[in-house]
Amino acid sequence: MDFEREEIDLAVTYGRGDWQGVESTPVMTLDFFPVASPAWLANHGALDKPEQLLKVTLLHDADPYCWNEWLREAGVKGINNKRGTTIDDTNVLIQAALDGQGVALGSTPFVEDHLASGRLVKVFDQVLITDYSYYVVCPTAHLKRPEVVAFKEWLLTQA
Repeated sequence: MDFEREEIDLAVTYGRGDWQGVESTPVMTLDFFPVASPAWLANHGALDKPEQLLKVTLLHDADPYCWNEWLREAGVKGINNKRGTTIDDTNVLIQAALDGQGVALGSTPFVEDHLASGRLVKVFDQVLITDYSYYVVCPTAHLKRPEVVAFKEWLLTQA
């Protein structure tokens, strides 16, 4: 966000929280684990070992970091980041997994309802915790305005 050029008081953005010139407050920490639809698993067979992910369609978001890290922690080597489908919208990515297009990395806030309903299945128990989170970011000077503070506090309570 370019707070000086645009008329924005605060923003919610994804990253590591290390942006210069703004105060950043974590809103939501994410965990990541492979998910697939029961129909996809029925058509392709159960996955017993993480290495089997090398032979299936992976659904990637625009940043391959999380899949790379999850696979590294699972001891899987040789993943081709260009193989699979890249989708740069989390909602569309999860919908692709729901539609049986492959295996996605899900995160609890985005897939918990789908897991509870059985529309998605957690493929492996291993969970990746990263230093990436959603943050409320705002120039410190904007926090002198009561309406900005009130909105920021409201956002934090909603999260």
